[in-house]
Amino acid sequence: MIQELTKNNLPSNISKYMEERLARTTLGALSHTYIFTIENLFIGYCILDFEKGNIDRGLSLYEIMIDPDKRRVGYGSKLLKEIIDLTKRLSFYSIVCKPCPIEEFVDKDDYRMKQEKIRQWYIKNGFKKYKNDDYIYKI
Repeated sequence: MIQELTKNNLPSNISKYMEERLARTTLGALSHTYIFTIENLFIGYCILDFEKGNIDRGLSLYEIMIDPDKRRVGYGSKLLKEIIDLTKRLSFYSIVCKPCPIEEFVDKDDYRMKQEKIRQWYIKNGFKKYKNDDYIYKI
């Protein structure tokens, strides 16, 4: 389940690492942080920006993060599906993102390797190269 983060719905079973990440997620007036839970277990979060004035009526996906202890079992793809479903419910026509690592990297080669893995993950989940380094999912 995906729901907008409020002061009242932060799960008690969130790891310290993810709690610290969430504390740094305030981007601006138009951005919204959503938490992703399964059976009341905190899995991850995403940050979305609603660009209602955008000619493509697109939604920007700024960050998607799965708790490190819960990775590599498909939760990221499930969260992305929830984001796609939310996009449809809000009557947006696309999701745009710029795949880039949000965790630490050792050097430029490490960054590029992680970035390529993220690009491939978005492509596997139905996104297409858009412009520059952006990727888009058309609804």
